[in-house]
Amino acid sequence: MKKKKKIVFTVTDGHLLLNLTPARNGGYTVTAPLIPELITEIKSDSIKEAFMMARDALFVLVKGAEEIAKEIAAKDKRRGPRVDIIRKKR
Repeated sequence: MKKKKKIVFTVTDGHLLLNLTPARNGGYTVTAPLIPELITEIKSDSIKEAFMMARDALFVLVKGAEEIAKEIAAKDKRRGPRVDIIRKKR
């Protein structure tokens, strides 16, 4: 039995590159090859909706990264500055 080849549509708006893969239950799974963490779904065939959903997902990713960066910075402040002493071999 031959395995069906998966169809992937690659689209861009000049700013964002997206891959649209048909989903089993209709619509598309939307991913960004240059941003592996970005994955979302649309229930229609609208490329405009794909870009809107991808931008929403990207916004959530960026906000999450900002929150993690703030938490790391706060922990570093409590510990004080980090000093590494490197000795040269003679």
